[in-house]
This record gives sequence, structure tokens and C-alpha cells, in this order.
Amino acid sequence: MPTVVRGKVIGLFIADQNASGREITDNDFISFQQFCQQANMGLTFLTMQG
Repeated sequence: MPTVVRGKVIGLFIADQNASGREITDNDFISFQQFCQQANMGLTFLTMQG
């Protein structure tokens, strides 16, 4: 999922469960999306602080 600050992609979040061999559930994916959205909001807030 892209890391976006002020409409510009500055990075990428990647989650991989290959090492554990577990399947990614819908709940796992929703949690990952929420984490990324919150991180993007935090990074945007930090850039607004100067």
C-alpha cells in the first residue's frame, strides 16, 4: 500500500506472511489498510508542523 503525503507517494508498506505460511484473512487485510491509513495521516500531520 502506498505511503502518501500531500498527494505524493513517498514510500510503500508491504506485509508478507510467507515466512509463517498463514493465509491472509479479510480481517488481516482490513487491519493492514487501517494501519497504513493512520500512518499516512500521522506523516501528513508531521509535514504540516514544518
